[in-house]
Amino acid sequence: MTTGAEPGPNEAARLAELAAYNILDTKAEQAYDDITYLASQICGTPIALVSLIDTDRQWFKSKVGVEAEQTSRDLAFCAHAIQRPQELFVVRDATQDDRFSSNPLVVTDPNIRFYAGAPLVTSSGNALGTLCVIDRVPRELAPSERQSLLALSRMVMAQMDLRISRDRAEAADRMKMVFLANMSHEIRTPLNAILGLSELMTIEALGPLGNDEYLEYASDINASGTHLLSLINDILDMSRIEANELALAETIFPVTDPVETALRMLALHADGKHIALHTSLPPDLPAIYADERRITQVLINLVTNAIKFTPDNGTVTVSAAVDAGGVRLEVADTGIGMTEEELATALTMFGQIHNDVAQQSGSGLGLPISQRLVEAHDGTFRLHSSPGGGTTAVITLPPHRIVPQAA
Repeated sequence: MTTGAEPGPNEAARLAELAAYNILDTKAEQAYDDITYLASQICGTPIALVSLIDTDRQWFKSKVGVEAEQTSRDLAFCAHAIQRPQELFVVRDATQDDRFSSNPLVVTDPNIRFYAGAPLVTSSGNALGTLCVIDRVPRELAPSERQSLLALSRMVMAQMDLRISRDRAEAADRMKMVFLANMSHEIRTPLNAILGLSELMTIEALGPLGNDEYLEYASDINASGTHLLSLINDILDMSRIEANELALAETIFPVTDPVETALRMLALHADGKHIALHTSLPPDLPAIYADERRITQVLINLVTNAIKFTPDNGTVTVSAAVDAGGVRLEVADTGIGMTEEELATALTMFGQIHNDVAQQSGSGLGLPISQRLVEAHDGTFRLHSSPGGGTTAVITLPPHRIVPQAA
């Protein structure tokens, strides 16, 4: 008669901890399958399992040599193994063990004779299941095989701990996104009012303000509010990217469209520093399949940076070309350039380069956001610079983004 293992005194806590890992009934994962395969190979057994013991079943996260996804807990050798979390549970010949001799898993397929299970033990001491090896003939494990099985069981547990850490991090990211979205809304509403009212005051829509200093104050309020709104947008964009919540709205459009939009929007900004904006756009440039708003955003970021770090009377050139690598867009300036250390800083979140040329600091997110947006299009983003030699930002979109002319 089969004798099922009675649950231990800490069963409620054990089951609660198992549930917290959120691993039951998940899809196969290569990391677990690799460990199970190694256990089978090292111990020389035809069957190896990562088995987790639930309320009334044992479920296999990974398996070698069996087709079943789970079995009843009453039949599980592993249900006995978890009663001794600090030991390797070994059954040399199940037909000679009263607990298992009549077990259907012994008397019929898979005809278990030998079993060795290394408990999967949490930091609080609960055994959630085992990494076990099974053979169809009675046998022993060599000391080295026993130690290897225990070591592999700790690797399984490490994978499970990584999983719960990842799940918690993703939950935290989701909470951060909700918080930032709510805060963004709460800040944008009064900020848009400030921008609208300050703009009305700047153009004196309702009549003269009566004092030129008031006009200057209104202009400063509007400029500061616009800058603050830009910072909020950058932080929200980066949060979406970090949380993998960025969705591309892809359409077909000419490569030249985002270039022309970006330069048109920044023409006044460039004029303020007497910086010439040039383009080098061959007439036969193709259309591409991408998110036009995001590509435009990247170019605006790059041209804005180029203007910021280029002294008065300099030039900024935007060029495009098609080669074997795909579509290449470049933004080159005659600015102050950067050292290798400054390039690394510029591409880190909130990294800012301090100098005497840039009149206004940003969020330090423009370049990291641009890099991530390009990578979201399967492209590459590179910066080339040297002190005093200007900076060139190179965006490459892969060939599959190019739309054939017939389309």
